[in-house]
Order: sequence, then structure tokens, then C-alpha cells
Amino acid sequence: MDWEVMCRKAIDYFYDNEDDFNRCVEALDSYNGFLDYHGGRYWPMWELDTYFSGMSATQLLDYIDSSFDTSDDYFIQDPYSELTSCNTIDYSDLLDPDTITEIYNHRDDIEDDIPLYVIKLFDAFLNDYGDDEEEDEE
Repeated sequence: MDWEVMCRKAIDYFYDNEDDFNRCVEALDSYNGFLDYHGGRYWPMWELDTYFSGMSATQLLDYIDSSFDTSDDYFIQDPYSELTSCNTIDYSDLLDPDTITEIYNHRDDIEDDIPLYVIKLFDAFLNDYGDDEEEDEE
């Protein structure tokens, strides 16, 4: 299986299994700060006070979207520093070959969070091509 086929199969799997993808993205973020450079991370709403501790109410209002609702489950600060509330975690905008490459490159560091199906895809790729193909893709 070549790199493009492996990536497409992983993307298809994650498209149908959003929670697995979210878990991989958050594990990658815990390992190397991946989300610092890719749109921000979701936080549980109960961490809102901690997240903005030390800010005045006026400073906080500069961040909040007009539809922000503290009764939602999560919040995220987008790349424009606007705070948005939501009830689901959704990293689907990151579901692309670059993210699959990041997961693949750090598979040993986050393996407990990678679904077995994706690990088998990675193993099949390694069996066919070894790590040389991975380095060519970077």
C-alpha cells in the first residue's frame, strides 16, 4: 500500500469515526502542541474561569462571540482570538494528509490513542515501504 492509499484509507476511517480522530488530535497536541499551530483546542466550559484568570471583564469581552453561551459544554478560541462556545468537539477541518502524516510520524508517542484499524494501516505501509517513503513525504 503506498502513502496516498494509506492516507486516504485513514482519512475515510476518521471521517466515519470522529471521536477517534478527535482523540488522536488531542493526543498529538498533548505530545507536541499540535493545536497551537492548527486552529486552537477545545476546552471544557468548567475551565473558562481558569483559562481567563487575571483578565478584567472588559478584556474578556473583547474575546467573546455574541452567541457565546456558558451553558454549552466546550469553548474554543479561534485563530482570530474570538471565543466560541459549542457542545461538541470537532477537529474535522484538520482531517487531511498533513495531519495523518503528523499522527504517523508520532505513532510511537501516541499509540495508545490511535485506533487499531489505523495502526494496521500504518503497519501495512511500513511492511510495503519501510520508513524511506515517510521521509520522502515530509
